[in-house]
Amino acid sequence: MIEIEIDEAYAYDYLSILALKGVVFPSDQNDKNLFKCVKKVQVQVGLKKHGEIVLSKEYMDLTKANENILHAIEVIRGHRKTGETFSAKDVDDMNLTRYYSKQRLQEKFFPGTCVTETKS
Repeated sequence: MIEIEIDEAYAYDYLSILALKGVVFPSDQNDKNLFKCVKKVQVQVGLKKHGEIVLSKEYMDLTKANENILHAIEVIRGHRKTGETFSAKDVDDMNLTRYYSKQRLQEKFFPGTCVTETKS
Protein backbone atom coordinates (compact mmCIF):
# COMPACT_ATOMS: atom_id res chain seq x y z
CA MET A 1 0.00 0.00 0.00
CA ILE A 2 1.06 3.54 -0.63
CA GLU A 3 0.25 6.39 1.69
CA ILE A 4 -0.51 9.89 0.46
CA GLU A 5 -1.39 13.15 2.14
CA ILE A 6 -5.00 14.19 1.75
CA ASP A 7 -7.09 16.85 3.39
CA GLU A 8 -9.23 15.81 6.33
CA ALA A 9 -12.52 16.24 4.47
CA TYR A 10 -11.31 13.85 1.79
CA ALA A 11 -10.53 11.30 4.51
CA TYR A 12 -14.04 11.63 5.94
CA ASP A 13 -15.51 11.46 2.45
CA TYR A 14 -13.67 8.18 1.96
CA LEU A 15 -14.86 6.89 5.35
CA SER A 16 -18.43 7.79 4.40
CA ILE A 17 -18.13 5.90 1.12
CA LEU A 18 -16.66 2.84 2.84
CA ALA A 19 -19.48 2.88 5.41
CA LEU A 20 -22.14 3.14 2.70
CA LYS A 21 -20.59 0.32 0.69
CA GLY A 22 -20.61 -1.80 3.84
CA VAL A 23 -24.37 -1.31 4.07
CA VAL A 24 -25.20 -1.63 0.37
CA PHE A 25 -22.68 -4.37 -0.42
CA PRO A 26 -22.08 -6.16 2.92
CA SER A 27 -18.94 -8.24 3.05
CA ASP A 28 -16.16 -9.08 5.45
CA GLN A 29 -13.72 -7.26 3.18
CA ASN A 30 -15.77 -4.05 3.22
CA ASP A 31 -15.95 -4.27 7.03
CA LYS A 32 -12.17 -4.75 7.23
CA ASN A 33 -11.53 -1.82 4.89
CA LEU A 34 -13.74 0.48 6.96
CA PHE A 35 -12.28 -0.64 10.29
CA LYS A 36 -8.71 -0.14 9.07
CA CYS A 37 -9.47 3.32 7.71
CA VAL A 38 -11.37 4.42 10.83
CA LYS A 39 -8.44 3.40 13.03
CA LYS A 40 -5.95 5.36 10.91
CA VAL A 41 -8.13 8.48 10.94
CA GLN A 42 -8.84 8.23 14.68
CA VAL A 43 -5.13 8.07 15.47
CA GLN A 44 -4.48 11.20 13.43
CA VAL A 45 -7.40 13.41 14.52
CA GLY A 46 -8.03 11.95 17.98
CA LEU A 47 -10.95 9.93 19.28
CA LYS A 48 -12.89 12.89 20.66
CA LYS A 49 -12.70 14.99 17.51
CA HIS A 50 -13.43 11.96 15.32
CA GLY A 51 -16.58 11.30 17.34
CA GLU A 52 -17.69 14.92 16.99
CA ILE A 53 -17.16 14.77 13.24
CA VAL A 54 -19.03 11.52 12.55
CA LEU A 55 -21.98 12.72 14.62
CA SER A 56 -22.07 16.15 12.97
CA LYS A 57 -24.57 17.57 10.52
CA GLU A 58 -21.70 18.19 8.12
CA TYR A 59 -20.72 14.52 8.07
CA MET A 60 -24.37 13.46 7.77
CA ASP A 61 -24.77 15.83 4.80
CA LEU A 62 -21.64 14.39 3.19
CA THR A 63 -22.92 10.85 3.75
CA LYS A 64 -26.30 11.77 2.22
CA ALA A 65 -24.55 13.25 -0.82
CA ASN A 66 -22.54 10.05 -1.24
CA GLU A 67 -25.67 7.95 -0.76
CA ASN A 68 -27.45 9.89 -3.52
CA ILE A 69 -24.52 9.42 -5.90
CA LEU A 70 -24.25 5.70 -5.13
CA HIS A 71 -28.00 5.29 -5.67
CA ALA A 72 -27.90 7.11 -9.00
CA ILE A 73 -24.93 5.07 -10.21
CA GLU A 74 -26.63 1.82 -9.25
CA VAL A 75 -29.78 2.89 -11.15
CA ILE A 76 -27.73 3.93 -14.19
CA ARG A 77 -25.89 0.60 -14.16
CA GLY A 78 -29.23 -1.20 -14.06
CA HIS A 79 -28.57 -2.76 -10.67
CA ARG A 80 -31.62 -1.02 -9.18
CA LYS A 81 -34.92 -0.96 -10.99
CA THR A 82 -36.70 2.11 -9.63
CA GLY A 83 -38.12 3.73 -12.74
CA GLU A 84 -35.87 6.73 -12.08
CA THR A 85 -33.53 8.15 -14.68
CA PHE A 86 -30.41 10.19 -14.09
CA SER A 87 -28.51 12.30 -16.58
CA ALA A 88 -24.81 13.09 -16.49
CA LYS A 89 -25.84 16.57 -15.34
CA ASP A 90 -27.78 15.06 -12.42
CA VAL A 91 -24.72 13.10 -11.31
CA ASP A 92 -22.51 16.16 -11.78
CA ASP A 93 -24.87 18.22 -9.62
CA MET A 94 -24.81 15.51 -6.94
CA ASN A 95 -21.03 15.49 -7.05
CA LEU A 96 -20.97 19.27 -6.63
CA THR A 97 -23.25 18.94 -3.59
CA ARG A 98 -20.77 16.40 -2.23
CA TYR A 99 -17.90 18.82 -2.85
CA TYR A 100 -19.67 21.63 -0.96
CA SER A 101 -20.38 19.20 1.90
CA LYS A 102 -16.68 18.40 2.11
CA GLN A 103 -15.85 22.10 2.16
CA ARG A 104 -18.25 22.74 5.05
CA LEU A 105 -16.84 19.82 7.03
CA GLN A 106 -13.28 21.02 6.45
CA GLU A 107 -14.13 24.61 7.43
CA LYS A 108 -15.95 23.61 10.62
CA PHE A 109 -13.56 21.01 12.01
CA PHE A 110 -10.25 22.09 10.50
CA PRO A 111 -10.42 25.89 10.28
CA GLY A 112 -7.61 27.63 8.47
CA THR A 113 -7.12 24.68 6.14
CA CYS A 114 -8.79 24.01 2.82
CA VAL A 115 -10.06 21.18 0.72
CA THR A 116 -7.37 20.34 -1.84
CA GLU A 117 -9.88 19.19 -4.45
CA THR A 118 -10.80 21.80 -7.05
CA LYS A 119 -13.83 21.95 -9.30
CA SER A 120 -13.94 23.38 -12.79
